[in-house]
Amino acid sequence: MATSTRMEDRHWQYMRKIKVVYVATATAEGPNVRAMEALSINDKIPDGSIRFFTSKDSKKVAEMHQSPKACLYMWSREGMDCHQASEMRVMATCSFETDRAIKEKLWNDSLYQYFPGGVEDPTLLVLKVTPVTVEYKEGRH
Repeated sequence: MATSTRMEDRHWQYMRKIKVVYVATATAEGPNVRAMEALSINDKIPDGSIRFFTSKDSKKVAEMHQSPKACLYMWSREGMDCHQASEMRVMATCSFETDRAIKEKLWNDSLYQYFPGGVEDPTLLVLKVTPVTVEYKEGRH
């Protein structure tokens, strides 16, 4: 598995194809993993970070306030051949953004089901994930 300290073009291309990312946080009881949809894949805000919308009242926000580190994991395969799979793991630091301009850049109308108030929803928070190390492997496992 190739390791780098930043997201490269091939990593962003892979994320665009995957869309759903497994995000793990650390808790006193152990890791907590959930699936999330990445909203910013370096095209809307090209600063090398990955962004997600979340609720400020969510368990993950409380966990990230205690330990601002996360692991993102993605996996895919072509067809039915599990030996021709690709995977990427991103170790990262987390922070939160409340800036309306960022929310507007990332917003899409399908999010109203989670945040009925749109970008003005009082629970809407942007989770910014900044990669520290990126591991990527494609092909035969």
